[in-house]
Amino acid sequence: ARALAPAHGRPEERRRRRPHHRRRRPVPAAMRRLLLWAALLLAAGGREEDGQGAACGAAPAAAPTAPAGWAEVDAVLTDAIRNRTFPGCVAMVGTAREVLFAKAFGSYTYGERAPHSANRKVHLRTLFDLASCTKVVATTSATALLLQWGYLHLDTRVGAVLGPRFDRHGKSAVRVLNLLLHNAGFPPDPTPYNFWEPAFGCQDAPLPRTLSLECADRVLQAVTEQELQAPVGAVYNYSDISFITLAFVVGRVALERSLVEQRDVRPECAERPAGGGAQLVCAYEAFVRVYVFEALGMRDTTFVPPPCLWPHATPTSLPLQEGLGPVPLQGRVEDGNAQMLGGISGHAGVFASAPDLVRLLQAYMRDDRGAGDRSHATSTPELAASAAQPSPRGLVGGDDGLLLNGTTIRLMTKEYNHSQSSRALGWNTNDPGAPDSGWGLSCGSQMSTDTFMHIGYTGTMLCVDPQRAMFAILLTNRVYPSDATPGIHEVRQAFGDAAVLALQQRRVDWFGTPRR
Repeated sequence: ARALAPAHGRPEERRRRRPHHRRRRPVPAAMRRLLLWAALLLAAGGREEDGQGAACGAAPAAAPTAPAGWAEVDAVLTDAIRNRTFPGCVAMVGTAREVLFAKAFGSYTYGERAPHSANRKVHLRTLFDLASCTKVVATTSATALLLQWGYLHLDTRVGAVLGPRFDRHGKSAVRVLNLLLHNAGFPPDPTPYNFWEPAFGCQDAPLPRTLSLECADRVLQAVTEQELQAPVGAVYNYSDISFITLAFVVGRVALERSLVEQRDVRPECAERPAGGGAQLVCAYEAFVRVYVFEALGMRDTTFVPPPCLWPHATPTSLPLQEGLGPVPLQGRVEDGNAQMLGGISGHAGVFASAPDLVRLLQAYMRDDRGAGDRSHATSTPELAASAAQPSPRGLVGGDDGLLLNGTTIRLMTKEYNHSQSSRALGWNTNDPGAPDSGWGLSCGSQMSTDTFMHIGYTGTMLCVDPQRAMFAILLTNRVYPSDATPGIHEVRQAFGDAAVLALQQRRVDWFGTPRR
């Protein structure tokens, strides 16, 4: 295993080691941190802004957009708060080029103080724990880039990346494709113990006082020794282990291909031993941050928010299954297994604002062959190699907002095996005729079967309908004050249906003629 690539060396040598389309910023991480602290000192004493405050160097909160014609969307979410499905939320609906509806509803809590802030109104740039939406926002997007650049293929064996120890217990046939489709044969959660269970052996489990990477090596070992529940490729079984594993794969490739350097990684990662689980977690986080979040200008999106951002995140609670009761959390990942990985995992851990997620979804919609055109989608591992070549339209991070080329987008977002599940690669789809059916048509019954989507346990949802050329984002903290709160599925469906109907009405004038 390679250590993190040193930041020194001749410039021409360093340029050869990274993809030709990436342009490095010359300011080292240490200098960036120094400038941030300088800005913090200059801002000291100023009034804290709504949304992310000046103390974190963030811009003011975005202005809401709630024109006439969206009353049903408004009513669905207002009623959900009244029914105590969640205390607060942010909803956004739009197209590849514009946001048509953007509004924040409710408050952090039902009146009580949050762990690190007073109860405050939710704003458009309030941070939410994305939970399993991390799988698509971070891990799927990172994997898609590596496929596009040719560093991975769908038929790449996971054991060939993580080493022969992974091949134990019948896992030698597990490929990247299986991880993305949740048909690798893994159980839903780590067995025989979750990482947060004291019997697994992580220090201070199930709720460590501070998040750290001390247990990451143990987690990597557990992944390599994990036994399968079903033959590889035989059945669909939604599994966090698949995406925990995929994050290790992304980290290993990023290291071996010198796609991340010492200056890219978080300070706590600097002294981690080469090849261990902690180093792979650090490389994964750095790759996602540099090549996805920073490339798209997602300024609010992060793993492990710093303390200055905790007051700007809606509170959640520790899952009841962990046995400590509904312990309130704020600015700290709700998922216990992600906590044992220092808050950085392929299945959970990302905090984001709705405007940042608009940037990501619009990047998935800005297809270089035309949004919604699925006629050339690649759907087999054998063809994946031809779809996964480096492209000058690959990672751009410029004004056009592109992240992936059209071939890669269609590869990742098209339903893969209708008879097995509604899953695309990483994403799910809104197909009522396939097993899982996009988790029971969470985006509603009005969006097309081409809709690609994902939901998160904390009450988050992302939907993109290429046929209708629209996206819908719903971020809630439905797990506060407890994850036993019912009703989120019905709210998701009603929101999705109302968003489609509002968009249809907007596109038709009073004569019934489609607007141009």
